[in-house]
Amino acid sequence: MRVTGVAASFTTLGNCVDGLVHSSARRDALTLARHRAFIAPRLIGSCGVLAALPLYVALRGAPNMLEAALFAWMVAPLALVYFLSRTGRYEAALILSATALSGLIAFLIWYTGTWSVAAWLLIVPLELALAGARHVKGEAENYHLLTQSMTDVISRHGRNGAVTFISPAAARLFAAAPDELMGRGLFDRVHVADRPAYLNALADAAAGQDCSLEFRVRSGQPTGFIWVEMRCAPLKSDAKAQEVVAVLRDISERKAQDEALNAARVELESAQAALMHVVATTQTISLSRKANAVSPLDLRTQVRKSA
Repeated sequence: MRVTGVAASFTTLGNCVDGLVHSSARRDALTLARHRAFIAPRLIGSCGVLAALPLYVALRGAPNMLEAALFAWMVAPLALVYFLSRTGRYEAALILSATALSGLIAFLIWYTGTWSVAAWLLIVPLELALAGARHVKGEAENYHLLTQSMTDVISRHGRNGAVTFISPAAARLFAAAPDELMGRGLFDRVHVADRPAYLNALADAAAGQDCSLEFRVRSGQPTGFIWVEMRCAPLKSDAKAQEVVAVLRDISERKAQDEALNAARVELESAQAALMHVVATTQTISLSRKANAVSPLDLRTQVRKSA
């Protein structure tokens, strides 16, 4: 029961963090992970400090200037979380975070009066922030280049089948913007007859089983629907609330070839059946003629009797 409660608490916290992620960061898995990693520790730490502040005041009394500055610095990440959640500007949030740390160091230098060596500490957080921003930007560019070059679609689903991420290749495959496929957008495009199998495949994958499925999806093609193959697997191997990662590819051409082969096979079987029927009929007619034929001896006997 205790484990279940802890797992539920982490699930609630994860949902809260996901709710704070800017909408522009939800389209890309790497960007989404970066935003989550920035928001979660700052949100937990600052909320913990705020919760402990009344107890600290009750035990120690009113804080002095140094303690107040420390508390203010530990609560400041909430403002950074709000900034990132409202604007989605990850690099700017990193720089502001480093600036806050630099401000604390500057205050400690002023408060203690040790200016000689401590002043160089101001350069460290800013340099780390800038280096991290450049590194993240480079990784993001490489990731975007990779996802845009892939023809297969990569998607991420919750246990209920809702899409939480889908790669840019979906725009070419489904003739729809990735935003339109988020949530229930992809499910609403699945052919009605294939929807139960689609949900069952995602549920099996969430339960830890790798599976594949072929189903029809509405697209911008003249036929209205295309055939898609989906291979899905669990994204995590622990906890009950698992997510699913899926790879989708267009198999309409293969399906058309299979249908052509099936049609040709049916036509060949039909032709073979017709040929066998003709052969059987010919044999029957031949046997019937042989049975009804009159031999020369029987013919002479009949002539003598008539004479």
